[in-house]
Amino acid sequence: MVLLPEQSKRGSELLISLGVSDCESSFVQLPLKLVLRLLVPVESVVLWGRNASSGMYSTLPDIQGREAVPKTARAVALLSSGLPGMQSYGSSELLKREAAGAGPRLLQLWLKKLSSAAARPCPGKGRKEAFVDDTQACLAKARTSMIALLPVLTRLVDRSPMPTSEQILRREEKRRLLLHAKAACQRLLLGSEAASLAGMLAELAEVQLARRKGSEVTKQLADAHGLLAAFRLEAGPAGEPSVYAKAAADLQVAADAPSERQPSWASTADFFRRLAEQRKVGLSALGRAAKIVRVKNFTLEKFWAEYHAPRRPIVLTGHGHALADGIDWEDVQALCGSMHIVPDEFIPEAPVWAGLVRGGPSWDGQTWNLSAWISQVQAGRVPKQLGVFDKGLAGKQNGCHALLKRLRLPSIFAEDVFKRPSASFRAALEAIGRSPEEADPFKEHPSIFVQSPGFVSGMHTDTLASHFWQVNLRGRKRWTLFPGIPADLLEPLLNRTTHVYTQLVNSGTESDASRVEVLWGTTFPDKDLLSTEIFHDVRSEVVVEEGEIIYIPSDTPHRVECLEGSGPCLSISMNFIDPVNARSASARLREASALAFGGSASQSSSQLA
Repeated sequence: MVLLPEQSKRGSELLISLGVSDCESSFVQLPLKLVLRLLVPVESVVLWGRNASSGMYSTLPDIQGREAVPKTARAVALLSSGLPGMQSYGSSELLKREAAGAGPRLLQLWLKKLSSAAARPCPGKGRKEAFVDDTQACLAKARTSMIALLPVLTRLVDRSPMPTSEQILRREEKRRLLLHAKAACQRLLLGSEAASLAGMLAELAEVQLARRKGSEVTKQLADAHGLLAAFRLEAGPAGEPSVYAKAAADLQVAADAPSERQPSWASTADFFRRLAEQRKVGLSALGRAAKIVRVKNFTLEKFWAEYHAPRRPIVLTGHGHALADGIDWEDVQALCGSMHIVPDEFIPEAPVWAGLVRGGPSWDGQTWNLSAWISQVQAGRVPKQLGVFDKGLAGKQNGCHALLKRLRLPSIFAEDVFKRPSASFRAALEAIGRSPEEADPFKEHPSIFVQSPGFVSGMHTDTLASHFWQVNLRGRKRWTLFPGIPADLLEPLLNRTTHVYTQLVNSGTESDASRVEVLWGTTFPDKDLLSTEIFHDVRSEVVVEEGEIIYIPSDTPHRVECLEGSGPCLSISMNFIDPVNARSASARLREASALAFGGSASQSSSQLA
């Protein structure tokens, strides 16, 4: 912690610089008198005991003697813990209130910085290497700091109930602190801690709603119930029927309010109600999974009748190089080398879609251009858990339209309802002020994948029940699939789990719900699905060679690995919605809009559905 004089006329205040990592800092302004009184215990890292007479804590709970906790974390905790030794100084009530407000402000600033730095806790300005071996050690230190501060945060939030202006934290301040802390825990992969904080947020929401029990369900109240459902789901435990049932009840209350989102609330309540009522189904009823066949010559009618409508994955041989016009590494570097990319990291234990974390802890923090990334991958300098995954080529600001001109889309994949809209669908979109181009959820597709040998994307299904194809230009990929399983049986058969995440997106003056973004996705237990004998008969594997195209129909769980021994993998892929999966995609949009807060996003999704 460094004290910096503020360059102002008053000269009676100081700026405190709080370092979070080698190159991250936060600043907060405090009265000089207060800083001087706190300076000795903070800088010397003296661990004070609890003051029996005042009941104030002036020490870090449960971390005495742990040298792994940085001074910054200790300092923030001391400042946030009831002001060490303030009673002995005979401080004025005004100074106490100033100090009481400073603690939460310091804690919130530190949590925000820790959250933003969590994905790259080690990089310093003098770093020369792109990736370092001590990332996990740095991440462990950041986790230790976070865990050390959680009891301080809990004590702040648990203090006497509001709402008088003299109290240390108002309800909204509590909520904001909890959201920042939860974001930091999520970035640091502290799953149980994040779930615990979500539970505290749910309790705050319940208290608020209890005061309004019996009131007419207005739009604002409906949003509050929807947000409570999101916090319940996030707190978990994930996959627990009773949690799904409570969330469904909250969403049903929201559905009783007359609003444009009523259909979305109702359908999503029904979705979680079905999850709560599901029972295990015997895998034997499905029979053996069909082998993934390779097809060279076919007609559009044969493709639709034998593979597309029945949702059967296939590998197309002899078509990849024609689709991609012989595109190679050098072509991608020449045509798309200036594209900016942030890698994804595969972390098997992370409760996120496909186990992929955007800008994960092994990333060095810099924004790469695609040409430099490819060079690093080809030289073997990129850890195998990092890769470019599904980077859109058709983006207006950061795409690669020169490469798109080289692609030749096979006619069997051309019936995309957004890219080839019917007159009636175009008219329906225009009626709500949208064009097919801007409404297309995959408007940035086709997309590119650049991965080192050994890169894995965990078991997942693609968003919005979309189909997709992928052409393998370089390297070889092993695909593990569970084909032909009805979408509504993925939970009871393959133990798919729905996860919900919330995050604070701004601190404006809108309603509570509008300041929180709700994201949700699903995960599968990869280890069980790949190793347990009972799943053997419903699982298929296929290795896709260079120049081949794989087609994966909607709601087909799949896991993909770039095989070692065959060089890096370069692929181009495209998701699409057509008449076969349009109804399923519409249902997913309604579900997404019901738990989407943050202004126009939810209304847009609902209208599109």
